[in-house]
Amino acid sequence: MIHVITGAPCSGKSTYAQENAQPGDVIVDFDAITDALGNPTPYEPPENIRKCALAAREAVIDACIDEDMEAWVIHTNPSDAQRAAYMDAGAEFVEMGTDMETCLERAEADGRPERTTQSIIEWFQGQKGLNMELQYKSFEITEDGGEIVAYAATFDREPDAYGDVIRKGAFTRTLKEWKESGKPIPLLYGHNAEDPRYNIGACVEAMEDDHGLLIRAGFDPDNELAQYVRKLVDEGRVCKMSFAFLVRDRGEIELEDGTRANELRDVDIFEVSIVLIPANQNAVILETRDTEPEQKSGRRNSAADEQRIRDAIATLQALLDDIEEPEEPEQVNAAAEEPAEVNGSKALLEIIEKIGGTDV
Repeated sequence: MIHVITGAPCSGKSTYAQENAQPGDVIVDFDAITDALGNPTPYEPPENIRKCALAAREAVIDACIDEDMEAWVIHTNPSDAQRAAYMDAGAEFVEMGTDMETCLERAEADGRPERTTQSIIEWFQGQKGLNMELQYKSFEITEDGGEIVAYAATFDREPDAYGDVIRKGAFTRTLKEWKESGKPIPLLYGHNAEDPRYNIGACVEAMEDDHGLLIRAGFDPDNELAQYVRKLVDEGRVCKMSFAFLVRDRGEIELEDGTRANELRDVDIFEVSIVLIPANQNAVILETRDTEPEQKSGRRNSAADEQRIRDAIATLQALLDDIEEPEEPEQVNAAAEEPAEVNGSKALLEIIEKIGGTDV
């Protein structure tokens, strides 16, 4: 099994791996790899050594996954794609819940460079780049409709795949800020915040109750990708949900059964996504709704459209009735043109047939 140990710099990831690994287990530690490659300045490798160390770490991780080895991977903050690869391999996630003050004290005691101190501060203040700043939680859904009503998170005390539990009230501040902004929480596909087409809808409502974070999200009817995602969910090919968040406050706790867990106490929500990877099996869809009759791409379907179509059919039919059908024209030769009245009649008939075949 792969054990992925995450957390802030100086949070104790290396110590945890060394204390829990058994003889023969693989420990993947980026700092140890840079040292083995000849790093002259501890914790500050030159660019060439850093690149080689990253490549070596990736190769070792791939080998451990392919061979299903017992491995302890120290990975400060893996990207969403990296987390997905770990989870596909059935990895266990362990996040160190060490507070910022302790991390800073350890950095000073170890003689870490100033960059490490800054990294610790950035970790807890959420000032890193997008991929480093966001974390993702995933939840299973059942099916799709015009609207999805679901618990995007639950307050039960069962740790999810990352070892986290969420305390009631963790979303209070962020939901209040979203409401005051007058903007909806976006619904994305696969956490893709770079391509606007992947912004496939929005949360119509979001609130906390005694059970968890209850949301009602709708799909954008004018977005072809959104409608395709609806199709995928209808067919069961995509059946999970996730949200991106930034932790503002957390702490390590012991649950009633003695299990240690990381409790999320205050978070910022950035978006809710439809994804493939689950984390909390208790957060599920409660209800699906069709908000409007099913529409085809590019077709309007309102009552006003229906009346206009019917009026057009009636007008064209009356015009056609007024046209006197001529006698059958003599067949002079194959290239001879038909009389204008015949051409007009045929054109009107074609128009009526096309309009009459429209769903109204």
